Amino acid sequence: AFPLDPVESVQLFSPACSTDARALGLNDLLTDGKVSAVQIFCASVDVPLKLAELFGKPFGYGSLGLRGLENLDPNLSDRVVERYRPTFGHSSWFDQDQEAVDNFQWSMRQVIEFVNKTKNLKQKGHNNG
Repeated sequence: AFPLDPVESVQLFSPACSTDARALGLNDLLTDGKVSAVQIFCASVDVPLKLAELFGKPFGYGSLGLRGLENLDPNLSDRVVERYRPTFGHSSWFDQDQEAVDNFQWSMRQVIEFVNKTKNLKQKGHNNG
């Protein structure tokens, strides 16, 4: 059982979990209206997730934030967005150096735009939630 009220949107930054939407329960959460939409931020230079792929659980639990989502129900594809950054590492979304100011602003802008889009879709009745 999912103990919370429906969630409008979920933001996952470099998630260290399975790439399989079925195994994660993501298909069920979206279909049942428990979650309205999901945005996944994937970093192509994510060393911790590369180690997790190579060595398994001692270094993490999966590589969703590196490889992206698999086995998403095609009927749900309009409610899941994947964002790829080819030069980002695992925590580049939130780094504190000068270049990262743009990284952080870009990341937060994506979150805000996605949340607003999700609210608009929900108001128009375009999802199950």
